[in-house]
Amino acid sequence: MSYKRYEVDITQTHGVVLRGWPEGLGFRSPAKITTIEDTRVLHDALTSGECVWVKLTCLEKESRAKDRRNKIASGEVVVKQRKKRSDAGKPRGPRKLKAGEKRLHEDDNNVDKENNGPRKRQQVAQKAPKLSQLPPMPKSRETVNTTDESKSNED
Repeated sequence: MSYKRYEVDITQTHGVVLRGWPEGLGFRSPAKITTIEDTRVLHDALTSGECVWVKLTCLEKESRAKDRRNKIASGEVVVKQRKKRSDAGKPRGPRKLKAGEKRLHEDDNNVDKENNGPRKRQQVAQKAPKLSQLPPMPKSRETVNTTDESKSNED
């Protein structure tokens, strides 16, 4: 779970909030908790139901979003912008060939026309063996003589 961007990634995106977080801990990832006592306090709060996930209503979600926009506008919260790509605004095309490389022809059967690369081989599904390919089953006798029957027949 994203603890650094909790308000945006969890609360605003999914519309839920974690209520009842233990007071002395400070809201941070459980992986960042360093003492066993703090870990036990958090565990007890979660298992007892004191700390629970609560779904926000539409009004609560909108008010939290408005508060966040106000804090960003006033400078209380600093939003870190992603770095711009180094090749942004430059045309990007097919890679250039190195010395000695040849480009595959478009009419070659082993070339994918969209990406100009070799196609992957298709997997062939294995078929169930035919009855004629199975080994013959042993034949059993219709009747089996037991020792009692063989003695009575001999008498």
